[in-house]
Amino acid sequence: NEYVEYIKEKNEMKRIKSNLLLIENNEKKLLWEYEVLYQRLNNMKQERDSIKDILTTSIYDIKQKNSFKSLLLEKKIKALLHIQEEKEAQLNEVLNKANLDPTELNQVKGEIPDIVTNKNNQLKLYQNEVVRLNNLQSDFNNNVINIMREYGLHVEELGFVLPTSNTRNDNNEINV
Repeated sequence: NEYVEYIKEKNEMKRIKSNLLLIENNEKKLLWEYEVLYQRLNNMKQERDSIKDILTTSIYDIKQKNSFKSLLLEKKIKALLHIQEEKEAQLNEVLNKANLDPTELNQVKGEIPDIVTNKNNQLKLYQNEVVRLNNLQSDFNNNVINIMREYGLHVEELGFVLPTSNTRNDNNEINV
């Protein structure tokens, strides 16, 4: 009877020992998986930070380029308007001092609307270019926001506010 009891206990111990070995192997396996996942997490954080830095740099560069181009175009528009006003004033002064025959005066004044139309067209081209650049800036901002969402980042994490487009609808046409 004692021998049977001994055999049962021995078998029970073997079973418990094999279960213990299985549990220890599972624990080692889980620890290994945890370590691998933890390293992957750290790598992904580094990649996220790297992408964030690249996006931040790109946004600053594009913002600076867009602002510079917009400023240049606006200055060109103002300069053209100023030059046009000066030329018109000079032309009117010359016409008044020339004491031209009224028919000749009408002929010269007939050419002025053509010149003004050309200048207005040129002005519209510059204004359209400003609008195009502002639209590109807006598209870029939207793309950055979408890419950041893909990586689980929020716009607030950039540390600055994305630039917005300065769309203006000034109508600087000159009418004669």
